[in-house]
Amino acid sequence: MRKPFRIFVLSIFCSLTTISAQSFYTEFGINALTKMDYESFVAITYDSEQTFSPQKHFELGCKYPISNRVNITLGFSSNAYHFSNRLNLGKNKSLDAEIFTNSLFELDYLGSNLGIELNFSQTADWRFYGSGKMSFNQLIRGKRTDQVINVSDTYFSNLNPNLLQEDHFQKLWCNLQLGFGLSYRVNTFMDIYTQYNFNQTLTSVETEKVNYGFSAHDLSVGLLFNISKQEQSPLDVHLTSDLPDPTLPILSPDLNHFALDLSFKEPTNTIDSSRLKIFFPPSSSAFYENQTESLEGLSSRLLYSPSLRYYILGYFTNFTHKNICIARLKSVLDFLLKKGVQRSQLVVAYINEDLDDQNETVYNRRIELIQMNPINPNE
Repeated sequence: MRKPFRIFVLSIFCSLTTISAQSFYTEFGINALTKMDYESFVAITYDSEQTFSPQKHFELGCKYPISNRVNITLGFSSNAYHFSNRLNLGKNKSLDAEIFTNSLFELDYLGSNLGIELNFSQTADWRFYGSGKMSFNQLIRGKRTDQVINVSDTYFSNLNPNLLQEDHFQKLWCNLQLGFGLSYRVNTFMDIYTQYNFNQTLTSVETEKVNYGFSAHDLSVGLLFNISKQEQSPLDVHLTSDLPDPTLPILSPDLNHFALDLSFKEPTNTIDSSRLKIFFPPSSSAFYENQTESLEGLSSRLLYSPSLRYYILGYFTNFTHKNICIARLKSVLDFLLKKGVQRSQLVVAYINEDLDDQNETVYNRRIELIQMNPINPNE
């Protein structure tokens, strides 16, 4: 009764987490450079060799962003490992010979994984991150192949056991994985990434005769599919007194708080007279140097008229990345604040223009500064 109930609860949990996930991933790779951390109390000498015997790795899971830099992952995995060790069991009096054995462990596991990713560096297309993961793995196939080197194996019993039937062999393993990865955004809906992890067991086999755990180096490539896409009109905007959090949904504008016609109609000569456009190189958050003079002029104007307020508007499309848009907003905002402009004079916003253009142009890499109110004649 208990086992079906656990399966039912796990199924409900997986369904709910999949529905609320922002993206899901699938990855394939190899577990290589494996080593058994072996300690024997009966062998005279023992040697756990690092083995290069690539075995399969597969994982499928969901990803949940909790901030601009941090993601939580929940996944299920299938892994195979090969480990080997060599023992000198000492001299056998009845055989009048020293006994040397080689053992090969072939293990297959199904696992559930909970992880965290921290973005170290990010541009419009590339993301470099570190990762940590805790995994719980159930042995589904286990075999130990024993080879007695210098005497006939007919003198020995319990060679080549099925480890699933060995009471002393640990069936459930807890592993810690630490690593890093590099991700590239192919388009709005898909990223491709490669990842390295060092995998170390936290549980181990402990008996009166031996103790051992395992470690491995894992290499994988994967695809990340973005399944949560906000449906937005071309006029959707997020206005805030602070820089927007890119994990928040873009909100519809509140007509009681700002003039919609000023911010969103196609530019005309009249409207352009109150707009300052700042342009950026591709995949960069640093504006062109020739824009500095214009920003210095605007900062002087804001310092001279403390009641004057400006929108700082960043634009992105279905092709360009919202995070680089926010980085550009911060670049312009920081420049003005360092010149002494008051934060209360500036309102920061980002806008999805929802264009069909699949090419990044200087136009969709712009930041616009738009005057919100007339100058007080008494200043």
